[in-house]
Amino acid sequence: MTLSLVYVFLRYTKTPTSSVTSPTPTSSASSRGPGRVGTPHTSSNLNPASTSSSVANQNNDGRSGSRGFVWGTDGRDYRESRDDGALTALLFGPLLAVSLLITTLRQLDAPTLDSALPSTAWLVEPPMILLSQPSLDGSTTAAAKGGSPLHARIALEALAKSRRSMVSLSTVIATVVLISLVASRWAEVVHARRGSEAEKWWLPKSEWKRTGRVTIFSFAVSFAMGWLKAGMEHWECPIWEDLSVLDVALASLFHQFSMYVCVRLARRGFTLGELGVVAQFSTGLFMETVNLTRAKISFDFLTFLSTSYVQTYRLPTPLLIFQLALLPGSFLTGILLSPLLVLSRYISQKPVHRLRFPEEKALHRRYLAAGFYFGTIVIVGGGVGMWTKWQLGWRDPWVWIIWWMMDGQRLWSRGMLLAYWGALAVISVGGWEMQLAKSRKSRNRPWVTVGGPNRSVMVVPSSGGGGGGSSRAGVVGEEKGTPSTSNASNVSGTGGSAGLVPSPTTSTYPPEAGQSYPYSATNMMERVPVLSLNGRRKFFHGLAVLMFIPGIYVDPAFSHVAFSVAFAFFVFAEYVRYFALYPFGAVVHLFLNEFLDHKDSGTAILSHFYLLTGCATGLWLESPSPILAYIGVLTLGIGDAIASIVGRRFGKIRWSASSGKTVEGSIAFFVGVFVPALALQLFGIIDSLAHAKFAFTVVLSSLLEAWSCQNDNLVIPVFAWSVGSLLGV
Repeated sequence: MTLSLVYVFLRYTKTPTSSVTSPTPTSSASSRGPGRVGTPHTSSNLNPASTSSSVANQNNDGRSGSRGFVWGTDGRDYRESRDDGALTALLFGPLLAVSLLITTLRQLDAPTLDSALPSTAWLVEPPMILLSQPSLDGSTTAAAKGGSPLHARIALEALAKSRRSMVSLSTVIATVVLISLVASRWAEVVHARRGSEAEKWWLPKSEWKRTGRVTIFSFAVSFAMGWLKAGMEHWECPIWEDLSVLDVALASLFHQFSMYVCVRLARRGFTLGELGVVAQFSTGLFMETVNLTRAKISFDFLTFLSTSYVQTYRLPTPLLIFQLALLPGSFLTGILLSPLLVLSRYISQKPVHRLRFPEEKALHRRYLAAGFYFGTIVIVGGGVGMWTKWQLGWRDPWVWIIWWMMDGQRLWSRGMLLAYWGALAVISVGGWEMQLAKSRKSRNRPWVTVGGPNRSVMVVPSSGGGGGGSSRAGVVGEEKGTPSTSNASNVSGTGGSAGLVPSPTTSTYPPEAGQSYPYSATNMMERVPVLSLNGRRKFFHGLAVLMFIPGIYVDPAFSHVAFSVAFAFFVFAEYVRYFALYPFGAVVHLFLNEFLDHKDSGTAILSHFYLLTGCATGLWLESPSPILAYIGVLTLGIGDAIASIVGRRFGKIRWSASSGKTVEGSIAFFVGVFVPALALQLFGIIDSLAHAKFAFTVVLSSLLEAWSCQNDNLVIPVFAWSVGSLLGV
């Protein structure tokens, strides 16, 4: 809270206006992904007035603190938003860490403790404990058998210690973020007061120079944080007492690099708040990987790295081991194979006549793609696979997962669940691909006759290719082939993909008396999807409900691993799309481009990552509360979808003049979350529900959904889970 007040004070301090303003950020067609691979993304969903006013405020009002930037970045690296989300970046980490700690302390205070796992439905091995870790009551781990109450208590005591250190770690990260914000602001203030027209020294145009200065700054901050921790130990200050100097320095360094890499690779894909949340999640996974590795170290000369207990922020079961192998492993694969990826993107974007060997462009792309796929197999089967085998006690991870597949409630239950998910995925993706293929085919038909033989409408595919939910058409004059002065943009799509239906505002619609559309145009309009962009996006929210709720209810442990596999698959799919890897790059790009809105205005497409992470939040955080396991699915799959539909169709009362959210939508959000929760209790899916506490949690979440400018899929489930855990839902 102190950090937040300091930042709020600094961000609204007047700054002298520089004589040179930054160029207005633009969203180029090529910023979406690999050039010439697919239809580029359009920014037609952006409100021009709000965008221009935001940029003007950033550049010309003399208040540089109204938007915060981490060191080495500026406003052109972030997605346009009314709120930069700095408070989200500062406060979400500590809020989640405190809620995790309180949840574990409640488990330890329970009168009976039969298992450390969230419930008996979690069919997986008991968590790992170390022989060197004694219980608080003096018992030793030698007497603790797997699955016994003593084993459960020792495991939960280690988890409580780990989550206490996580609280300290979250404040370390918040301090690092604040230092970066203040340093960036100070540099802006100094530059503005000098009125210099020279290049900003901390933001050189050269990418190598900028990366070098960010590296120097990051190491300096990490070194300072390490010295600060060492000083606290020397003077016996209790702040950060659960962390070592190595923990503080390592987390500080990784978090800074994580923020910089994310904001540079996914340029204009994040607000500051979203960037902070993603970087904190990344740092948490990194520290869990490091600490799980340290727990296995037993060499005498590396005792300074070893720990007396397994210091992970979730139970150290095979579920966590596989998640750390899948998520950090997928990012590690991209880092190690980045030269191949960068070359593939470079060749795909470069015009043929500018290449040294233009006739071999296709062949080079195939070689690079083959190298990436082969390298992925080597890394996954080699380094990542060996680390997983080591963590599983030298049991082969592939054999382990196959046997575990048959270890569900029934021999066939996990196979049936996998088949159910696969059928849903094939039906939904296949059905949408058919509809979108028809839409694209219709867009490519150049002439749609309206009324008579001498008047036609030429339909031209929009620059958004469906991503913005509209299509631009030009009216070709009173005589065929004669250019007309009619407004081309008036012939627009109705509701997303149906971009060939002329708008009622055009001079050619409706047809004049006695005229009608020819059969070909009418047939074409009937076959094009009629769902709007919002409807298409909310369809996948509904699909998440159908996939997640049965999985969480039937087999939460198996769902935990399956959703981790899905996240890793999304990462590799984004590699394929962004770097235009042969032969799937164009297909993936074209498909995803049909579901984008203004929050996907950056180079990377992140919405499906956020949706998966949000829906799996309650499961991945291993809450013992039954309703909190479903909180992400309820808030995103049902609540947010209903709020969007009701707010758009029936919303009248806006929360503020600049907000697009309505009171009616917020009420619909509450009903869409609370009523399904009652249904889950009614049908026996959850045993109990603290109605008043849960209702208060949903009210606070609906207010956050109404006022926050951050991506709902990312922040709402984490906030709802944290508040529900603090209240003891």
